[in-house]
Amino acid sequence: AAHQAFTTTRFILPLTFFSPEVPPQALLLTSRPAVIMRPVLLALAWGHAAAMLFGGPWRPEREQLAQRLAALMPLPPKDWHFARAAQGVQEDTFGLKWRGGGDDSEEDIYELACDGKCTSPSLTHYGKEKPKVIYYNAKYVEFNGMLNQCPKPCRVSPDPEDMPGADAVIWNTGAFNYWQDPPETKPAGQKWVFTAFFEPPRPPKVHETSVVDSNGFVDWTMTFHPKSDFMWPYSQLVPRAWGPGQPPSHPTGNGSSLQALDYFNTTGALDCINELEVGRKIDELKKELHVPRPKVLLAMVSNCMGERIDFLNTLQKFLPEGSMDILGRCGKPSPCKSRNESDQCHQDLFRQYKFYAAFENSRFEGYITEKLFRGFLEGMVPLAVGGRSKSDYEAIGVPEDAFIHVDDFRDMQELADYLTNIDDLDYMRFFAWRKTLRVASPMDTRVHSFCDVCKELHKPPGQQKPSRKSFSSDL
Repeated sequence: AAHQAFTTTRFILPLTFFSPEVPPQALLLTSRPAVIMRPVLLALAWGHAAAMLFGGPWRPEREQLAQRLAALMPLPPKDWHFARAAQGVQEDTFGLKWRGGGDDSEEDIYELACDGKCTSPSLTHYGKEKPKVIYYNAKYVEFNGMLNQCPKPCRVSPDPEDMPGADAVIWNTGAFNYWQDPPETKPAGQKWVFTAFFEPPRPPKVHETSVVDSNGFVDWTMTFHPKSDFMWPYSQLVPRAWGPGQPPSHPTGNGSSLQALDYFNTTGALDCINELEVGRKIDELKKELHVPRPKVLLAMVSNCMGERIDFLNTLQKFLPEGSMDILGRCGKPSPCKSRNESDQCHQDLFRQYKFYAAFENSRFEGYITEKLFRGFLEGMVPLAVGGRSKSDYEAIGVPEDAFIHVDDFRDMQELADYLTNIDDLDYMRFFAWRKTLRVASPMDTRVHSFCDVCKELHKPPGQQKPSRKSFSSDL
């Protein structure tokens, strides 16, 4: 069988690139109808021949992968060709790419994605439309199957060997001088997309020179800023059925603490949110929303410098004693020892407060971070300070009746009076948005933004967004 494999294909050598220590991670496959043979036998034959020639034993992991591959292959059987193997960026990453010979237009393209041990492989069928390749210089991002739901076929790679031939390179400017700087030359036709998640001025860890030196190469930007070519917000409120193939709920385009702790039954008590005056419904809704709540405002602050902590300390003087807590480095220790504490500990804590202080470090146009969305996720109403004004929040699809902004109040006394005296019915109306919207997860927003780039790459060059040629701090 090994001899037959040798004589029927010239793609045997890449199999020897299987690392003895590293399991396969992500496989890009292309196929064309050919001689009918069982794929698993073909893969086993190739592997055996490679082992005999190059001194490596046929490892059980390879046989298991071949069996899984055979099980995932579409019927009727195809002749699958190995074309290249390359060591991945991370030690536990390994990639193989299968390419069919001849005219690419005749290829039928598949992608096989695996986890670390390839225990749950999944097969994506791209059809005959060749997927665009996007290289992303981020070391700690999960890529397998990331863009499977995009309207157009694309795949994301963290492998620097894929960078020269990629259709687009997405540069995380926060990784410059830390993980990888852009090269001095740029391949013809390749699109460079710059991302940034920090507010100006840039923090010291960003290599300013690398950003400036790359001006002239920048095609598009993808940041939290509404004027970016592709908007990549920290999060957003989206329709509950929202997916990569759908537009967000607004007109513009990582951690465990952001896991959705949505306590509310949106098909139960919240269905009566607009019927609050019906007495028998009120008690049901209060129970669902944990109303009344004994305390007014929770602030969790670790940076004890600047206007934010001064504002909070002043506001606390206007509120009834004991109704506001500042937890963290700038206040009292949290009863939950860390963010990894059990969900029950955090739920018991957050359900005591009506409002959550979602105060940004700086106020710049469009700069709205996870602080706002943590308030939503934890079941409180955010008291926001950020953006140029409240309109920045509404511009990214946050309903005006989902939060309050300090700019709505003339002075500290008026704000404190509102927070203290709001009645239960008016307070519960802040939860009406949950009937139709949800908080997008970090992966939701990442995938949606990458799918927007993918869609743009599939357009003819003359129909794509124009190149900026420079990267400014507010874009």
